[in-house]
Amino acid sequence: MRAVQRILSALAVICVCAGAALAQGLRLTPADPQPDPAALRAGLKVAYAYPPDVRQLAEAEKWNAYYRKPGPPLVGFDYPDTNPGEQVLTSDAATHVIAYIDGFVRFDRAG
Repeated sequence: MRAVQRILSALAVICVCAGAALAQGLRLTPADPQPDPAALRAGLKVAYAYPPDVRQLAEAEKWNAYYRKPGPPLVGFDYPDTNPGEQVLTSDAATHVIAYIDGFVRFDRAG
């Protein structure tokens, strides 16, 4: 359950970064232009902020601008957090973590 909550929190922060697109309804479309596959590396870029307490996504966005610490890339989607004290994704902490995730996800087909 905690892992699901953390993934949803991370996705919520990603959605905040979409800003105006969310206000109009977010629709996934292929990147244009498509990135050169030879220039891509495995994993998603991630940076973390460790605020004492954040209750709204607008607060998380403020931390994004000033207190980001790069983390190891996220490779795959298997980051269980099922026991108290386990670290969030590849961060250095188990609580009070905001993850800012950026990158491309390849889908072989729609659906």
